[in-house]
Amino acid sequence: RSGYGNAPWRPAVAPPPSVPGIDLQPTLQRFGGSFANFVSVFKRFEASQGATVTQVRELVRAGRRDEAVPLMHRLRGVAGNLGAVEVAALALDAEHALRSAGESDLASRLATLETALARVIQTARTLEAPAAEAPTVQPAGAAEHLLLSDLLVLLQNNNLKAIAAFDQLRPALAQVMAAPQAA
Repeated sequence: RSGYGNAPWRPAVAPPPSVPGIDLQPTLQRFGGSFANFVSVFKRFEASQGATVTQVRELVRAGRRDEAVPLMHRLRGVAGNLGAVEVAALALDAEHALRSAGESDLASRLATLETALARVIQTARTLEAPAAEAPTVQPAGAAEHLLLSDLLVLLQNNNLKAIAAFDQLRPALAQVMAAPQAA
């Protein structure tokens, strides 16, 4: 139950003083103070979100901007949860541009986002989890963090897939909160 309850936050191994492109201290609190958990999820960021700008460009070229908006929204949510505040802000800007900007303005915003995203992905590639804290089995809470982010996006978009996403998270939620809260 790391990160829950009234216990003070104390990392098992001191994280670095900073991680380029990441607002580290508030982010670590979301990961129960575990730098290893953060790194484990952060290293999957490229696989889950690295192609988003390319996918958005393809949808825009095909005249399907409305289908690109949820992709940008998800990137913004995941980046925000990982503390990549610049990427999250630029994704929000691009999300708004998808709804109303002209082609050249949108292209410029996507290029700026792509540059910031590449920097954050490069940071993720270079990080290694502290050996003393690296889990042999992913602890409860780390994997669910991205699932919660996905659930939030689905709920914000009134997507009925949120029901299945919640059902997938139900066992983890039952471990960290009282049954009435989870219900």
